[in-house]
Amino acid sequence: MLLLHRWFGLLAGIWLFVVALTGIVLVFQEELDHALNPEIFDRPAIGDRRPVEQLVRAAESSIEGSYARFVNLPNSPHAPMMASLTARPGTDAKVLPGTQTFVDPYTGAHLGTRVFGAFQADRLHIVPWIYKLHYTLHLGNFGGGLLGFVALFWMLDHLPSVWLSFPALRGWWRSFLVRRTARGVTQAFSLHRASGLWLLPVTLVLAVSGVYFNLNVIFRPAVDAVLPLTQAYHQTAPRLDEPIYVSHDVPIDRALDVARRATDGAEVDSLILLPAQGVYWFRIFDPRDMADYGQRYVYVGMRDGAVLADQHRTEGSAGDVFLALQFPLHSGKLFGWPGRLLIAFTGVAICGLVTTGFIMWWKRRRGRVAMKKRMRDAEQARAPQTRTPANDDRAKRPIVARHRTASSAPASGHSP
Repeated sequence: MLLLHRWFGLLAGIWLFVVALTGIVLVFQEELDHALNPEIFDRPAIGDRRPVEQLVRAAESSIEGSYARFVNLPNSPHAPMMASLTARPGTDAKVLPGTQTFVDPYTGAHLGTRVFGAFQADRLHIVPWIYKLHYTLHLGNFGGGLLGFVALFWMLDHLPSVWLSFPALRGWWRSFLVRRTARGVTQAFSLHRASGLWLLPVTLVLAVSGVYFNLNVIFRPAVDAVLPLTQAYHQTAPRLDEPIYVSHDVPIDRALDVARRATDGAEVDSLILLPAQGVYWFRIFDPRDMADYGQRYVYVGMRDGAVLADQHRTEGSAGDVFLALQFPLHSGKLFGWPGRLLIAFTGVAICGLVTTGFIMWWKRRRGRVAMKKRMRDAEQARAPQTRTPANDDRAKRPIVARHRTASSAPASGHSP
């Protein structure tokens, strides 16, 4: 158990440290992004907002040949509309993955474009860059998979962590205490063990949700095998012969009105366009939501304006609810600001766990190396000296005076 825990910490500690450190920042992701870019996220509310269809077309016009795949609608008077753009098949449009463009909802003016996660030395890109570092290390699919397996082994490592924290049942409660009078390795161990035990439920949740995000191809089938999942409509909707990128029969604003009527006037959070299926997928705020984003899904047809499905993430099987809980738990948003602050504090604690774990390993390693050296020196001191013939000859040689007196030395310039 000790070796498993030690080697996991040594091999995965640096990645956990990076993920925890960036996670602390991402707890305040939206607040930081808005504070750094007020010219985009704090627009003056002047007059009436323009139709969503017009705003979407303005966003698409920023890159010729693109179409809006995802549209985040403004949910406050000063918020912009954000559209994630994708290249239309059959065009020469060069749209990088993660391209986001912002539009003023009152004027239709283009406010700016960024590539989510790209490294650029400006205020608009810094927070998305940290976000991508958090879940991929900027190493693409390899980095995402690497962190997924780190999360998987971290989840499994909680078992040896608990086992090592309670070497005996008697006095078990002492494991939760920090020995303030201790020094050196003992102090580091006390802090390491106590903080790990107090925050173990939170770190276990973070590890499980980390596997969900980065190893979804493994996580989802595993959950489905135990708690059968139900499929959302967009996963089963039939594909059209020809995709619809702009619906002249049912414009976006008409479909938006249909979704609002179907939900008794509920506020729409965002829109996903599914051209291949000819479907508008609206995400709508609902009292059953477990976070600050819409988890009610209303699907409206692009050809006839009919409501094709009305679902909520928390409906269905226990497996559906379990999956729906992963992001709200991982971000702490399930419990509002107290939950977010707990996640931030846990991030600090994880950095401390990695640091104290490394300190313990390093000091104990130095102690073992020093002990081995002392043992070797002691063995050499106790070992008898080996006598060789060369040593015996040198010992028997007479000592010859190397200095002559002045009287015995020959006179300068005369023969002896």
